[in-house]
Amino acid sequence: EAHAAKASLDKLQERTHAEKAAHDTDLNKPHEVALAELRQDKDRAVEQAVANEQRATSIALEGLRTTLDAQLQARGAEIEAKTTELRELVVRLSDAEAEHATAVQALEDTAAVKVA
Repeated sequence: EAHAAKASLDKLQERTHAEKAAHDTDLNKPHEVALAELRQDKDRAVEQAVANEQRATSIALEGLRTTLDAQLQARGAEIEAKTTELRELVVRLSDAEAEHATAVQALEDTAAVKVA
């Protein structure tokens, strides 16, 4: 009888453990669901943050590109103005050299006439 009672007690303990495990699993399910939802919320938040950062970066890069384009155009206009100014100076220098050559020739001619 003692063995039968012990076996009965063992079976009762096994059933109690099984029911407790099932009950614990049932209690954990809402937590597991909540954890899964939190993970999904976190994943969505991370994806949204990455998308926002990408948009902000794109906007910043577009602004930088626009600024650089404007600076490049302004610099190009400055270079063009300086090039035009240099061309005008070259023409004026060439004219001055021609005038100088003409004046030197006139002086040489005058000196030759006086000597003669």
